Amino acid sequence: LYVKHFCFLFIWFYWIASFHLTCLIASLCPEKCQCPAENKVLCIGRNITQFPTGMPGTTQALVIMDTQMKQVEDSDFNSVHHSLLSLDLSKNYQLQILPDALHRLTALQWLILNNNQLRQIPPNSFHSLKSLRRLSLATNKLETLAPHLFHNLSHLDELYLQENNLRFLPQDAFQPLNALKRLHMGKNNLSHIPADAFQTLTNLQILKLQENQLADIAQGSFAGLTSLQELHLQKNQLRQLPEGFLPSQPNLVKLYLSGNQLAALPRGIFLNVPRLTQLSLFENKLAELSVGTFGPMPYLQDLWLYDNNLTRLPDQVFSNLTHLRLLVLSRNKLSEVSAKAFEGLLELTEVSLHTNQLSSLHEEVFGGLVKLQNISLQNNKLQLLPAKLLNNISQLHSVLLHNNSLRSLPPQLLSDLSRAQRVNLCNNLWSCDMAIIPLRDWLVANPSKVLNLSQVVCQSPTYLAGVPVANIITDQLIGSPEERTGHTSSTSATPSSSNAPLSRYLKGPAGVRPSEWLIAGNNMAWRCQGRCVGTIKCCC
Repeated sequence: LYVKHFCFLFIWFYWIASFHLTCLIASLCPEKCQCPAENKVLCIGRNITQFPTGMPGTTQALVIMDTQMKQVEDSDFNSVHHSLLSLDLSKNYQLQILPDALHRLTALQWLILNNNQLRQIPPNSFHSLKSLRRLSLATNKLETLAPHLFHNLSHLDELYLQENNLRFLPQDAFQPLNALKRLHMGKNNLSHIPADAFQTLTNLQILKLQENQLADIAQGSFAGLTSLQELHLQKNQLRQLPEGFLPSQPNLVKLYLSGNQLAALPRGIFLNVPRLTQLSLFENKLAELSVGTFGPMPYLQDLWLYDNNLTRLPDQVFSNLTHLRLLVLSRNKLSEVSAKAFEGLLELTEVSLHTNQLSSLHEEVFGGLVKLQNISLQNNKLQLLPAKLLNNISQLHSVLLHNNSLRSLPPQLLSDLSRAQRVNLCNNLWSCDMAIIPLRDWLVANPSKVLNLSQVVCQSPTYLAGVPVANIITDQLIGSPEERTGHTSSTSATPSSSNAPLSRYLKGPAGVRPSEWLIAGNNMAWRCQGRCVGTIKCCC
């Protein structure tokens, strides 16, 4: 009983103390702000026109966002300059940072000034922020960076400058940032990078320069970036890359060069990036790939080369990419893929060759690709496929052959196709003569594997045009109904009764009801036992 009474009193006192503490915190919270915790203050709203006063001295995180506040000055931080660790002043569209406004915030670790339409930052704004680890100036209107703007920020880990109007970088702009690991300058107007711009950033891991106006890269621009793991250069205006483009990047994992104007790649350009796992080169103007362009890159898993001007693939062009899993070569101008173009790609699971100019393939082109699962060959000009094209590919899952000029498929190829789970054969020039029988039988035996089965239709002869190949009857492949009925219709006996059931005189496929017999255009593709009945043309 005493224990229960004691527990009740303890809980009651704890609740009272918590209530009073909450009230105390609320009473210390600045007007028009919220204080969800003892050390956090949130001031958000257009009704705030000046820096909030009465800030608690214990404040560690301060957010002033989406206000009509016009300036920040030194005296605003009188009560918090020793305690403040994080300051977010985003989306204050009229805001100006006065000189020395932040100079007493020596404990500050995070400073976020995004979306403020800032056109310039005073030169000495950050000089006293020696503890700063993250600085974001993204989505402003900065056109240049003041010299030595980042002086003394020796502990800075992350710097965000994306979505501004930066046109050039001052000499030694990042020199003091020895600890920097992430630098984001995408979506600016940079047209040139100084050769030594990143020379001292030996700890940098991620560099983003995408969506600028870069037309060239000076040789040695990335020479000092020995810790670099990601380099983003996509969507620029790069026409060529220097031979010393990546002199020593042993830790580079991801390289993005898509969306540029690259017409060629220097031989051996990727020799010093042995750990690369992803490489994007799509949407360029590459006309050829020479042997030795790639590798050795034993860890590369994805290679994106679509939307270029490639016309042929020579033997062993990818032979150094021994762990490649995805190879995308679609939407080029390929008319030839040599027999050994994919030699060495023992781990390849997917190859995309769709939307090219291929009219034929060598029977050994996929030879040795024992782990291949998905093959995309749609939207080409393929007329014939070799019987052994898919030989020994035991893990086949998807084969896309639609929108080509195929007329038939060899039986051995069809047998290998049976291992796939998804096959598309639509929109080809299927010629429904006796050579189509293996395809017809395969379609009938594997309807669940075929995408849009009813759209795999005859293109010729004319009297069978549009008829699903799977529904064709062998007798139809001999000739047109008129050719097959010819003299037979004039000598056949007349049915004994005009009221006799139609099925008495007509014989359809075994086990198929008369109502299910094939109708080909205006001709009933039924086989007659006697003469033609009424206006029905019979296939005899």
